[in-house]
Amino acid sequence: ELGLSDNAIILGMVCRLVEQKGIPFTLQAFYQLYEAFPDVHLIIAGDGELADKLKLQATTLGIAERVHWLGWRDDVPTLMAAMDIFLLPSLWEGFGLVLLEAMSRRIPVVASRVSAIPEVVSHGHTGLLVPVGKPDQLKEAITCLLNDRPLRKYMGLLGEDRLQQE
Repeated sequence: ELGLSDNAIILGMVCRLVEQKGIPFTLQAFYQLYEAFPDVHLIIAGDGELADKLKLQATTLGIAERVHWLGWRDDVPTLMAAMDIFLLPSLWEGFGLVLLEAMSRRIPVVASRVSAIPEVVSHGHTGLLVPVGKPDQLKEAITCLLNDRPLRKYMGLLGEDRLQQE
């Protein structure tokens, strides 16, 4: 749908475009790894009050050509099947049902260590947890998974297993 190459690596988010979701930190982290990983793209499915501001931030950072704004989607499971890493750098969060959806699709998660997220994502097993509002550490966690495809696959499998078992 986006016309990406077969080599493309997809970082993905599915969320409302609101302050709670920490999307500015994702854009800052993506900016930090943008040049080192030319095949990496960021897709963001959702809409909200910060849409225009976030798109402007991506343009200002010079990363807009590889940040894809998909709007609201009814095909989230299909969309997630294309993702290599799922991101949820929330500033606060309830249970985070979207994390379970990602785990059901065998996608490793990089998320904030906040609220109930650590109850869902097992750090170092089903994904990586980072401090809230720290784009440098978010970038490091993403980079760790980008550099290790077998680890991504293994964490994805562990996530699916955790979902089924617990």
